[in-house]
Amino acid sequence: MASISERVQRTHTQPSLIDEAMMNHFGAIITAALLAKAKELLLIGDINQIPHIDRHNVFPMSYEKPNAVAKSPENCYDLTETPWM
Repeated sequence: MASISERVQRTHTQPSLIDEAMMNHFGAIITAALLAKAKELLLIGDINQIPHIDRHNVFPMSYEKPNAVAKSPENCYDLTETPWM
């Protein structure tokens, strides 16, 4: 997420990439995408990864996974069958 903030100050490169997406709160992902003025957003992450954890506990939070509101493209790579894993 910090790399998107840094990129906003330099240029509006497309597409914007968010690695470890499942560990971020979806609201933070949307905020970063809006700040970056992203026209295309690529979320990279493992669906079996530990989800976002609210460390601030300021108010009740309901976590929504990105795949609840966005479809995965049909041309996604399945990295579970890579030769080194």
